[in-house]
Amino acid sequence: MRGVSRLLAATWMAMMAMSLPGCGDSPVGVPVPDEPGEATLADFRTGPLVEPSAFSWIVLSTIRTDQSSEWDFAFALEADTTAQLFPRGSVLEQPSTAGLQIVPVSFDNLARAPESGYITDEPVTVQVGDVLAAVSRRQCGSLNFVRFGKLEILDIDLIRGQLTFKQLANPNCENPNLVPGEAGEI
Repeated sequence: MRGVSRLLAATWMAMMAMSLPGCGDSPVGVPVPDEPGEATLADFRTGPLVEPSAFSWIVLSTIRTDQSSEWDFAFALEADTTAQLFPRGSVLEQPSTAGLQIVPVSFDNLARAPESGYITDEPVTVQVGDVLAAVSRRQCGSLNFVRFGKLEILDIDLIRGQLTFKQLANPNCENPNLVPGEAGEI
C-alpha cells in the first residue's frame, strides 16, 4: 500500500509540474503578454494601510503587506524623498531570491533578464525612467522556481507617497525571455 501511495504522490507532483507553464517537461511555453501591465504602490511606511505597497511577480499583482507576505518587492520614500524599492530579503529576516537590478536599456529593448547580478538584500534607489530587471522569490505554484520580469518607473508622486510603474513578466518558470508574444527558449 505504501508503494501505491508514493506512486500516486509522484504522479500528482509530475502532473502539477506539467500544468504550470514552463515548469514541467512541456516543450511549449506560454507566450509573454503582448502588453505590459501597470501598477501603483503606496509607501509601506507612511501610506494608508488599505493601499497595496508591494508587488508579486508570481501572481503579477500588487499586495497589501498587512494581508500577505507573498510579495517580491515593496516601495517606500525616504525622508529626503528618495524613492526606493525594497526586495523581499531586505525587509524580512529571511534570505530570498527576489531581486532587482537597474539595467542600461529601455523597457522595450530589455529582451532577456540577466541571470545574475540582482540586488536581494538592500533597497534599490529609483527615479522616473529607470528600467529594472527582476526575479521573483523562489516559488511558482507548488514548485520551487522563479519568474523573471521587467519594470519601468513611470511616476513618483511625492505628495501622495506613491510610485507607478509598468511591468511585464514571463509566465513560464525559470525563463528569462521578456520579448512580448514569445515564449522563448530557456
